[in-house]
Amino acid sequence: MPGDEPHTSSERLIVVLFLFALLPIALCHLLGLAQILLAQDDLLLGLILLLAMGMGVNSTLVAYSLVNYMQERDFRDLALLLIVLDGIILMLFYLITNPASASWSLFADREKNRTIITAFAFVLIPFLLFGSLEKKSTATKKQEIVSAAWGLCLMPSVLLWFFLSPEPVFITSQNGGGISGITPLGWVILLGSLITLVGSLVKSFFAWIREKTRITLAYFLALVLWMTSVLTFVVQGDPFQLSELLWFWGISSGFAVIAVAMLISNVIEPRKELSEAVRSRTEDLEYAKKETEFYLNIWAHKVGNLLQGMTTYLDLFSASIDPEFLSRPQETAKDLSGQATIINRQVAALLRVKETEEPRTWPVHLANMIRRAHEETIEALDRDSEALVLDGESKVHVIADDFLDLAFSCLFRFILDNHHPDNPLKLKIEESKDKVQVSITCAGMTLTSDAELALSDDIIPNRKHLGLEIFTAKLLMAYYGGRLAYRKDSEAGATSFILDFKQFRR
Repeated sequence: MPGDEPHTSSERLIVVLFLFALLPIALCHLLGLAQILLAQDDLLLGLILLLAMGMGVNSTLVAYSLVNYMQERDFRDLALLLIVLDGIILMLFYLITNPASASWSLFADREKNRTIITAFAFVLIPFLLFGSLEKKSTATKKQEIVSAAWGLCLMPSVLLWFFLSPEPVFITSQNGGGISGITPLGWVILLGSLITLVGSLVKSFFAWIREKTRITLAYFLALVLWMTSVLTFVVQGDPFQLSELLWFWGISSGFAVIAVAMLISNVIEPRKELSEAVRSRTEDLEYAKKETEFYLNIWAHKVGNLLQGMTTYLDLFSASIDPEFLSRPQETAKDLSGQATIINRQVAALLRVKETEEPRTWPVHLANMIRRAHEETIEALDRDSEALVLDGESKVHVIADDFLDLAFSCLFRFILDNHHPDNPLKLKIEESKDKVQVSITCAGMTLTSDAELALSDDIIPNRKHLGLEIFTAKLLMAYYGGRLAYRKDSEAGATSFILDFKQFRR
């Protein structure tokens, strides 16, 4: 569907960003580069750059998740807000305690640094277990109190304790790190983190399959990156290995994926929707102005001619006393009366179309309406009754209303006013699935450039001095859910008018 294209494009952008974040981690592991030892200054520079990226991303997330939570009270926004706030504190403490910062930080210590990193599991696990990052749900009062107590009070205090403690609060790994050096407490934290991440990953995947929203997709991809970072951190044997940058890159990139999704959902898409709404509203106003000008111009012209004709013949009646002369204008008076009648019906049809948002239609016998319209038209124009040739007999019913004959009357009047009277009109009715197509073909028809524009232009033509016939026919066909088309065959010298209707089936 066309309306889904922007949404699909934004999801593709999120997936591309995810692949861009995952690719360096995967390649370094596959090529064996993750175990390369880095110089202290190189590692420190890499950590500072990643920290700057992470702080920028997390600051963006804080702003948007806070605004969303204040507006919608969604627990997902509250959980993300608290996770990110604690994540900002954790990143600062991580850099200060990292062994690469030993040249300038008094708090640099490998075991304390690993303790700070492990605290991220304490921040993330409760929200993944007891919250619901993968779907929208209104936060209850209990959830708000417990979450605030955990994310704003307890966890910052724990992180500060881990940071200021002279000795590491607990040991997560020994003997140089790696899987073989993980302590029993480290295994408990590791397994708890992995089980929670895998469970949340599965829930997020099914939530995305169900909802197909970019936010759920972003949470799913972020969890993949975080789980990859955890596994990279676990197999790391030395804090100066390249894997130190890789797992930190994965954590920061996970937040970046969520931030991009929120930026698209809360800034870019609403701006596009607002621009589209303004553009659509402007087009509606311009169309309404154009439509009003057209009505005023054409009806002033039409009704003015009608009144002028009536006034002229009233003057003739009043000026003449010859009974024979008084009988001569009868045909003209009849024509004026017919014009007044069709104008009244055109106005009534327009009022019905404009006063109802949903069309009021019902099944109508198509052939009967065509005959009635043809008879009224040739009578009004004083034309040969054989001017219309019906191709076969049809009992088909179409979705329309009691103004259907008016649509054909307007079209017949337009055609008969612009084609040679010796050439009959050929009308054919064809059924196709749920559609009915009526084609009116005539030869020797001469149309002005204005008339051709009226047929090929929008419902409201640009040339405002044209007649109401084509306008009324187009308006009614659009009201019935169909359309009026025009086709000219220069080689055969024939012109065809095609009317498409919705067919009624019992």
